[in-house]
Amino acid sequence: MIASANLLQAEEPPERFLESIPSTSQLSLSLRNIENLDRTLQKLEPDRPGWRFPLKTALSFVLSHVKVHQGVNWEGNFSATLLDWNEKQLREDALQHLVLRVPFDNVGLMAGNFDLKPEEFTENRIHHLPKRVGNSDDLYLSRRDRSVLLCLKKEPLESYLEAAPLRPALTTDPDDRLSSSDILLQVNVQDFQPDDFEAYMKR
Repeated sequence: MIASANLLQAEEPPERFLESIPSTSQLSLSLRNIENLDRTLQKLEPDRPGWRFPLKTALSFVLSHVKVHQGVNWEGNFSATLLDWNEKQLREDALQHLVLRVPFDNVGLMAGNFDLKPEEFTENRIHHLPKRVGNSDDLYLSRRDRSVLLCLKKEPLESYLEAAPLRPALTTDPDDRLSSSDILLQVNVQDFQPDDFEAYMKR
């Protein structure tokens, strides 16, 4: 199941979401052009300027926990993807299996966030940074195109890199409506088990 929304109506063709979501994704949320989304969403409630926490501020807060402070492309495609959703992983911690995709506009600056040289920050190479998250949890990262992939465990990141893109797996999207959306939510309803999720939420 895929739900999408197009709020910005960009004049230039956007980078397509479906090429950046792996076909093995169980659950994925993608956002395009955070700065424009913030401005557009604020226009929906012009009389309530303080009603909403800006998306850019929220994402900056999350990225600060993995020490990403520079090189982020706020006009690119962000996504959070959960792979191989199953009961065992729900019993552990779903966040451990979440892959965060962050676009960048400067290779050197993004690599510098992780104390890497640009020539070390190459496609599909996995880097392990011990105690990177909150000075306690390890971080695994890799590069895909003009984005960095971040995960707390190595296995989900490997699965993400090895999977084919979601787009070829779809049988319909004749007008590229899904690919050109500003917000896209994808759920693999065949493998998603509501009973498992309910049990997890009651822990």
